Amino acid sequence: MPNKINILTSDVYNRISAGEVVENPASVVKELIENALDAGATSITIQISGGGIKLIKITDNGSGIEKEDLPRVFLPHATSKISKASDLDSILTLGFRGEALASIASVAQVEIVSKTNDSAVGGKITISGGQNQQISDCGAVIGTTITVKNLFFNTPARLKFLKSNKHEENLVTNIVNRLMLANPEISFKYIVEGKIIYNSVLNGLTEKVFMIYGKETVDNLIPINYSEDDYSLNGFISKPTFCKSNKTYQTLIVNGRYVNNSLVSVAIVNAYENFLMKGKFPLFILNFKLKSDDIDVNVHPSKMEVKFREPRQIYQFFYSTILNALNDDNSAQSILGEEELSFFEDSNAVPKDDYKQISGGYSFIQSLKEELEGTSVYAPDYESVGLHSNTYVTDALDYSQITSPPDEDKMNFNFFSKENINFDPLIDEYPVKKKKVVQEEIDKPFYNIVGTLFSTYVIIEIGDTCYFIDQHAGHERVLFDKLMEDYDKNKVVKQDLLLPYVFEVNPIEKNLVEENLDVFENLGFEVESFGENTYKINSIPHMLSGINLSEFIKDALREPNKISKTNEEIKNRLARSACRSAVKSGDLLSGEEIDILLNLIMKQDRVLLCPHGRPICIKFSKYEIEKMFKRVV
Repeated sequence: MPNKINILTSDVYNRISAGEVVENPASVVKELIENALDAGATSITIQISGGGIKLIKITDNGSGIEKEDLPRVFLPHATSKISKASDLDSILTLGFRGEALASIASVAQVEIVSKTNDSAVGGKITISGGQNQQISDCGAVIGTTITVKNLFFNTPARLKFLKSNKHEENLVTNIVNRLMLANPEISFKYIVEGKIIYNSVLNGLTEKVFMIYGKETVDNLIPINYSEDDYSLNGFISKPTFCKSNKTYQTLIVNGRYVNNSLVSVAIVNAYENFLMKGKFPLFILNFKLKSDDIDVNVHPSKMEVKFREPRQIYQFFYSTILNALNDDNSAQSILGEEELSFFEDSNAVPKDDYKQISGGYSFIQSLKEELEGTSVYAPDYESVGLHSNTYVTDALDYSQITSPPDEDKMNFNFFSKENINFDPLIDEYPVKKKKVVQEEIDKPFYNIVGTLFSTYVIIEIGDTCYFIDQHAGHERVLFDKLMEDYDKNKVVKQDLLLPYVFEVNPIEKNLVEENLDVFENLGFEVESFGENTYKINSIPHMLSGINLSEFIKDALREPNKISKTNEEIKNRLARSACRSAVKSGDLLSGEEIDILLNLIMKQDRVLLCPHGRPICIKFSKYEIEKMFKRVV
């Protein structure tokens, strides 16, 4: 039986359209600011309350709307931007689909007050949920004021999917930031809950970057100003020494429109490839201009995505332009130069970074002696293996779990054997502990520290087997397990900082911090607000006294949009980030330090992968080594 075809009424299809255009208050703000820009405004004021759910008010000094046209602005597909199909092939305005105001009015209470230069008085129209339009004369200045109240008041199913007011406010701030960067010649005033956040009296991109990101960012930018054929690129990229841990500091403007485009992002990241550490991302604010018929902006109702007619040429243009700018920059050249110069250093000289000292004047070995006071720890003869206790490293260990001298299998490296665990370093799984294997009695010491390879891998010999232990991965595992154990038991011991560590975030990162202050607290990090987009850390977990807080924050805030907001995932993410403070690759450990680290790693239930999934230990038998040398076949 055929289904009956229904013709949808305007209130139904407007709400459907609203689902595509009006995602949250930030999307409303974006559409209304773009309308103001299309009207030729040079000054725009944005006011929000309740995260934009309760109130959004946009005032501009643009050309305004004639009173007789006011009823039409809420009709679907009504627009002043285009008039015929061919206009779609050469879009020069930010808005053009005629969906925004109709969609917004269908799910909110809207009022428009507007006046043109030729009108004696202004006009006012109000509409609620797409119904009951009322038009009247009113006093007004030239321009338009649009007020949006109680967003989604008539669609509670949509309303419940919004986050907290603070979260939505940060999303609005983020989009305001982007549009300010995309329109540096426009004066913006941004007011949240009656408080002025931005008031850009001065125009210019540098001033806007300073206002949004601060002086440090401005001091670490490389200017871009390049044209080739029909393409031009202007703006800033960050020096390689000043890159970020996520992509939320990247702003691409195409023909005046803030957009996201993966092709351009990949081209820029690839240009930075030889200048950046893995996991770091460049900051950029770039305005790309090309002929309007070489780009399709009619890809999605939100107009946040674009397609290029010649993607290969676009990729090459961005890649070569950014790469040339980096090659010309002195800071980028110095990064490459350091690595090249290292080949010419005196091979007999001790690198200065091999001898580090932790803050407060205490060496690593001194902190060990303090921690181990009154604790019995079995240690081999250090002098016999040529190791000494005279080096310093940055990070201290927590030794509350150190065992007594080895007995039975407590400190038995057979724990690492294939008979005792299922472990494949090529598979990212935690090893599964199998049955306990009783260690045959052996003479002490039961293992021999052969030495350290590349200042990273501790080599241990037990009978006819040798083990390579990654000192950083092993220590990281120890710290992670201890931190998680203390977290679960609510026993994390805090250490106050002499001077709080202060860090800044953007609106997207701010959401992640605000919504997880309790997780930071339970892990031992006391974090509190210290300004509009600034926080300070007052205390840290005592066991992580050597932590690099700058790297911890960068790592913790990496890709904030790509992680779920579950408490468990956030907790583990922060803990993994914190435990990067473990002994580093390249830190020279004394024999005593190595022995203590082995005691901690060999705790009976220890997982033999670091918190990021890398193996801690690799085993080679004498037979396998002799087979490599063809001594056996």
